[in-house]
Amino acid sequence: MNDSFVDVAEQRLRHDIVNSVFQAGAKLRVEELSRRYTVGATPVREALSRLKTEGLVELFNNRGFRVPELTLEDLTELAISRGIIESEVAKDAMLHKNEEWELNLMSAMERLRRRAAADLAIPENHAAFFDAHHQFHAAMVAGSQLKRLLVVQTWLEQQQSRYFRRLPATAPGWSAQFVQSHEDLLALALGDSADLFSTALREHPLLSTTTIGSAGVFGAPHK
Repeated sequence: MNDSFVDVAEQRLRHDIVNSVFQAGAKLRVEELSRRYTVGATPVREALSRLKTEGLVELFNNRGFRVPELTLEDLTELAISRGIIESEVAKDAMLHKNEEWELNLMSAMERLRRRAAADLAIPENHAAFFDAHHQFHAAMVAGSQLKRLLVVQTWLEQQQSRYFRRLPATAPGWSAQFVQSHEDLLALALGDSADLFSTALREHPLLSTTTIGSAGVFGAPHK
């Protein structure tokens, strides 16, 4: 089996799950995915197996695959876990920071501001906003020497982004609050106290939990 075909299927399937092309609870049928991604059934099965280990796909009835449901309990656990891991990784990155790190972080914040100012009711703008959010967090942890924790941080952010990207543009005030919380992180990152920065980051992933819960992200489970 050509690993490149598996990689293509995995990357496209991950993108479609994280960006809610496939809704929570949706069944993932091998034949349909094979046609969608123009790859064989065997690479698709391998891609599904890989994503199952990441928690982006789950088995149901011991025979098929589906997208995991979105639940407040899962989101809360993700937020707590991510806060623990990301606060340590970003603290380490700050302790190793240089001018390039600061400039990249400021640039990422400016990108997030600009994306937030666009009409988020337009799907492309909505996706671009959360892409900018990802880029800000990537810039924040860049340069950390904690390589293994970086892998976990990336995985947790990806899992939590399934919830973030479901936030509707009409949810009142969330984008302004979202941006302000990152402005606060930027100010701490450019400051002198890595401990204050780390403490704020430990709580940061929990800030959006209430917003997400009240915005109608959690639907009825699929049958």
